[in-house]
Amino acid sequence: MNITNLLNIKHFLNTSSYFTNHLSKSLRVVVNISVITSLVLAQSLTASNLPSGGKFINGTGSIATNGNIMNITGDKTHNVIAWGGGFNIGKDNTVNFTTNGKNYLNLDYTNKASQILGTLNGGTNNVYIVNPSGVLVGEGATINANKFGVSTTPMGIDAINTFSVDDSFSPVFNANKGDVVNMGTIKANEIVLVGNKVENIKGTLQADKVDIKGDKVYLEDFGINSTHLKAEIGSEGFFKYEVKDVYDAYKDDSNLVDNYEFTGTATTNGNFKEYLYIGSQSASNEEMINSWKGFAKLVNEGIFGELKFKDVYLGKDIDFAGASTINPVGFGNGFVGNFYGNNHTLSNIQIDVADKTYVGLFGYIKGGSVQNLTIDGLQFPKYAFSYKYLGGLAGHIENGTFNNISLKNLGNIGVAKYAGGFAGQINGGDFSSIILSNIESIYGKNNGGGFVGYTTGNTTFDGISLKDIRFIKSGAFTGGFAGMTQGNVIFENIVLNDLEEISGSHAGGFAGWINDGTFNNIILNNIEKISVSATHKYIFTGGFTGYAGAGTYKNIILNNIGEISANGTASLDEKSIYAGGFAGRIKSDGINFSNIVLNDIDKISASIAAGGFVGNIENGSNIANSNIYFYGLLNSSSNKNYITHNENILNLSNTTDFQTLINQSKIAGLEYLTNTSTSNSHLHMINGGKIGNEKSKITFDKDNFTYNTPKISEVDPDGSGSSSSPTAPNEGELSSITLEQSDFEDEILKTIIDEILNEDYVLNIDSIDFNKFNEGDVAILLYLLKNTSDKKLKESLKQSLEFYTEFNKGGLKTEFEKWYGSDESTYKTSMGKYNYIIESLANLKEYVNTTLKPELESIKNNLNRLEFLKAEIKRLERVYQKAMQNDLFPYDQLEVVYKNTQEKIDAYYAEAQGLLDILKNKNKPFLDDLITKEYSFEDKYTDIQGTFAIAGSSIDANAIENLADKPILSLPENENSGDSQTTNNTDSTDIVNTFSKQVKLTSTESILILPAEETQSHIKEDERERGRVCITSDNAKTNNPCIAITF
Repeated sequence: MNITNLLNIKHFLNTSSYFTNHLSKSLRVVVNISVITSLVLAQSLTASNLPSGGKFINGTGSIATNGNIMNITGDKTHNVIAWGGGFNIGKDNTVNFTTNGKNYLNLDYTNKASQILGTLNGGTNNVYIVNPSGVLVGEGATINANKFGVSTTPMGIDAINTFSVDDSFSPVFNANKGDVVNMGTIKANEIVLVGNKVENIKGTLQADKVDIKGDKVYLEDFGINSTHLKAEIGSEGFFKYEVKDVYDAYKDDSNLVDNYEFTGTATTNGNFKEYLYIGSQSASNEEMINSWKGFAKLVNEGIFGELKFKDVYLGKDIDFAGASTINPVGFGNGFVGNFYGNNHTLSNIQIDVADKTYVGLFGYIKGGSVQNLTIDGLQFPKYAFSYKYLGGLAGHIENGTFNNISLKNLGNIGVAKYAGGFAGQINGGDFSSIILSNIESIYGKNNGGGFVGYTTGNTTFDGISLKDIRFIKSGAFTGGFAGMTQGNVIFENIVLNDLEEISGSHAGGFAGWINDGTFNNIILNNIEKISVSATHKYIFTGGFTGYAGAGTYKNIILNNIGEISANGTASLDEKSIYAGGFAGRIKSDGINFSNIVLNDIDKISASIAAGGFVGNIENGSNIANSNIYFYGLLNSSSNKNYITHNENILNLSNTTDFQTLINQSKIAGLEYLTNTSTSNSHLHMINGGKIGNEKSKITFDKDNFTYNTPKISEVDPDGSGSSSSPTAPNEGELSSITLEQSDFEDEILKTIIDEILNEDYVLNIDSIDFNKFNEGDVAILLYLLKNTSDKKLKESLKQSLEFYTEFNKGGLKTEFEKWYGSDESTYKTSMGKYNYIIESLANLKEYVNTTLKPELESIKNNLNRLEFLKAEIKRLERVYQKAMQNDLFPYDQLEVVYKNTQEKIDAYYAEAQGLLDILKNKNKPFLDDLITKEYSFEDKYTDIQGTFAIAGSSIDANAIENLADKPILSLPENENSGDSQTTNNTDSTDIVNTFSKQVKLTSTESILILPAEETQSHIKEDERERGRVCITSDNAKTNNPCIAITF
C-alpha cells in the first residue's frame, strides 16, 4: 500500500468505538482533501425526472427531494445554481422555489435541451433557465413566477457575476444556439424568452410584459395574454392573431396596435409576417361565424389596415345557414391582404347588399391574394340595386393572385352595373385553378359575364372552368366568360360547359366585346342560345365573341352551339346587326387566328348579315385562309355583301355541298373526313391528326369524331389539397445544435471542486463507524467534515459532489474533452484533481475493507484477551486460596486442584506474555505510526488549502504494562497424612463434583451493572458464592467493565 493513501487507514482506525479508553490523543495530520472529491462521481441522488446535480455556486442554499417533489431554497437574494445533470422536470413532477422575492439563475451543464413537462412553482421569485442546447416547455406543463426567463445564449463569468450582484438578466439571442419552444402554460408578471427559434404556437404566455428575442420567432396571439409584447426577430417568423379576439380587444383598447412591438431585420425585409386567423379547429360553428364577422369588421372599419395586417387564414369550415346576412369584407375600405382558405368551405351565405357599392363575399379587393377556398351556396337578397359592382367572390378586384377556388350553387347575381360569377370588375391580377358551377343567373346593367363583367389591365386567366349557368344577361356586353375585355389580358386553358342562354346588345359564347388580348386553348361546349334582340342599331353576336377588335386567337373549340342570332330594328343600310359562328364582327387588322374549330352549330342568323365564321369584317381587315381549318354544319343567311376579303372561305351559306367547301378552301395538305351519321352532315379538315398546324393543341379522334385538348388542371380546394397555413419549421420540436467551448464556463467546474478541497476534514478514531464506508459517497464526505454542526456547509458540499457526479455521467464531459484535449487548462486541472480523487477513494475503500478493519479487530481481540488472561490468573489464584482456606476439599482432592490450577496459571501467563509482546512491538507501533505521520498534497495542487486530520487515542501504556509476577501456588501440609487419605480412596462422585465446581469457578464470571448511586452492598449472596463479580456503574465509559472493577 502506498504511504500516501494511508490517510484512508487512519479514517478507519480513528472511528473505531473500541479505542476510547485505550488510545491517546493524536497529532493533526494535513492531507490534500482531493481524495474525498472522488466521492462525487459514484452516485446520483436525484430522481431522473427532476433537476439533478444542482450546486449553488455563488452562495449557499438547499435542494431537497421527496419523491416527485423538489424544493429549492436559496440563502442569498441573487442565487446561481449550476446543474451538472441538467434542469428537467418530468411529467407529474414538481419543482418549488420556496422563498419569496429572490432570484434564481439556473445553468444547465449538459449537452441536452432542458425539458419542462411538469410543474415549476416560482411563487414571487424570479426564475431563469439558461441552456445553450435549448429549452422545451411541453404540453400540460405549468410554470408560474414573478418573472420567468429562458435563454439559450451562453452566459460568461462576468454576466454571471453581474447577476449575482444585481439580478441583471438581459441576454441577446445567438442564431447558432438552441431553440425555445413553449407548448405549456407560463404565468408571470414578466416573461423573457431568448433563443435561435422562439415558438409559442400551442402554448400560453400570460404576463404584463413579454420580451422575446430570436432569429426565428413564431407566435400565436391566441396563446398570449399580455398588455405589452416586444419581439425582436432576426431572419424570419410570424405572429398569428385570432380575428375576433383582435376586434374585441381593439374595441376595448384602441391603442391595441401599441401593445405589440416587433423589431429586427425580419420586420424590415418582409420576412416576418403578421396574420389573422379566423377561428380554429376547436371552435364551434357559432364561434366561427362570429370570428368571420369580426374579420369583416376589422376590414370594413379600417382596423385591418391600421394594424398593418397582411395575411388572413381560415381555421375551419363555416356554415352560415340560419345566420343573419353578413356584410361583404371590404365594401367600403377595400381588403388589402392575402386570404388563405386552407381548403375550407364557406356555405349558405346571405350577403347584405343594401347601400353598398361593392358587393360579394368580398366587396373590394386591392391586391393581395385569395386561395384554397370553396364557397358553396351564396345568395344576394334583392334590394334597391344601388350597388355598382357585384360578383360571387368580389364586387371589384384590382390586382392580386387568386388560385384554387371553387364557387358553386350560387343564386341570382344581379342587378349591378358590372356583374360576374366570380367578380363584377377585374383590373389586373392572376387567376388560376378556379371552378364556377351551378349558377342561377347573372345580370349586369352594362356588363355581365359568367366569370367577370368587365376586365382590363395586366390580367391573366389560366385553368378556369365554368359550368351549369342558367342565363347571363346585360343591357350591353354579355359573355359566357366576360362581358367585356380590353387591353393586354391573357386567357388560357379555359372550359365553359352547359350554358342555357347568353344575351345582350353584344353577346358571345366567351365574351360580348373583345378589344385585344390573347386567347389560347379554350373550349366552349353546349351553349343552347346566344342571342340579341334589341332596338338600337349596333348588335353583334358570335359563337365566341360579339365583337373582336384585336388579339390572338388559337386552339379554340366551339362545340355544339344551338343558336347564334342577332335581331334588331335597324335598317339594312346601317350595317349594324351581325352574327357569326365565331364572331359577329371583326374590326381590327391586329388580329390573328389559328387552329379554330367550329363544330356542330345548328343555326346562325342575323337581321343584317350572318356568316359561318364571322358576320362582318370591317374594311381593311385581313384574315388568311390557312388560319381556319374546320367548319361543321353551318346555316346562315347570306352575308356575301359584308365579307370583303376571302369570302371563299368565309361565305359558307345554306349549303351541305362538301366538295364545294373543299374546293373553296384552297388549303393544302388537309385530310377531309365526312360524318353523315347524324341528321346533319359535318366536314372535318385534319392535318396530321390534328386540327390546325403543328403547334395545335387540338387533336381529333377519327373513330368517335371528337376533339381533344390538353386537360385543364383539376381544382380541388375542398380539403384534399395541402394547407397553406404558415407553420414553424419543425413545429413543437427543438433543432439540433453544435455546442462550442465558449458556451460553458470551465471556471465554474474549478470553483465547485475547489470548494470541496478547501474545507477541513477530520477522521476521529475514537468514534469510527465502519458502516459509513458501506454508504454513499456523500455520506462519507459529510462524515469526515470537521465542522459537523455547519448544516449549510454540509448541504453545499453535498451539492458539489452531486454536480460532479451528474456532470461526469453526461455527454458534456465528452465535449469538454474534445475542446480542451491535452492542453493545460482550468478544465484539465479540475479533471486531474478529480481523477486523483477517484484513485484515492478506491484505495481507501479497498484498504479499509481488506486490511484495516481486520487489523483493528485483531488489536481489539489482543487487548481483550490480555485483560481476560490477567484477570483469570488473579481469579484462579484467589479461588485456590479460598478453597484451601475454607477446607472445601479433602487433602487428596486439594492436591488435584492445586496441580490443575497451577498448570492453568502457567499456561495463561505464557499466553499473556506473548500477547503483551505483540501489542508492544507490533500493534502499538502500527497505531503510533498511523496517527503520527503527516501527508500533504499541497505540492501537487498549490491552490488547495483544505486539510485532513486524524484525531483520537493510541493504546494506553498502562494497558500494556509489564505483567505482574506469576503467582506460585503452595500446597499445605497434610495434617491427616497418617489416615492414609488419598485420591484413590476418594469416592468417585466426590471427585467429579470437585472438578465440576473447579471448572465452574474457573470459567464463570458475573458482571453486574448497578445504578451510579448503588454500592457493592446490593450484590446478592449467591452471586458472591460464584467466586467473582465485576461491578460497574451505568455511567461508566469503558468497553470492558471487568478491567475497571473486580471483586
